[in-house]
Formats: sequence, C-alpha cells, structure tokens
Amino acid sequence: MVEDKARFEASRRTLEAQLHLFRTGQRGGCDRAHLMTKAARGLSDRNIEALATFFSNLPHDNATSTAERR
Repeated sequence: MVEDKARFEASRRTLEAQLHLFRTGQRGGCDRAHLMTKAARGLSDRNIEALATFFSNLPHDNATSTAERR
C-alpha cells in the first residue's frame, strides 16, 4: 500500500512536470512533440493537476518504467 502511494505520487509529479514543460514549449523529444505542446498550451495549473491526478490513478501494468530500468 505504501509502495502504491509512492508510485502514485511519483507518477503525478512527473506528469505535472512534463505537462508544464510542454505548456511552455520547453519539452521536445520527438517529431510529434508539437502536438502535446499545442494541447498543453491552453491548460491552467489546475487543469494540469487534475490531468496528472487522473492519469496517475489509472492501473499500472507490471512492466518497469524507463526510470526504473536506469
């Protein structure tokens, strides 16, 4: 249970940070990054928090994330 809460918090913080970077145009990474930048541009801080919370609450699969493999 504690591990689930820690995973949720880590996911939420990561998603919030990435959405903020997309919103400000500082996040790139691939040839389709402009799509996320355009989508995130109109998000308020409250929208970003809500999206990050929603997606962090979705079930995680058993695959390790990129960060966990490093």
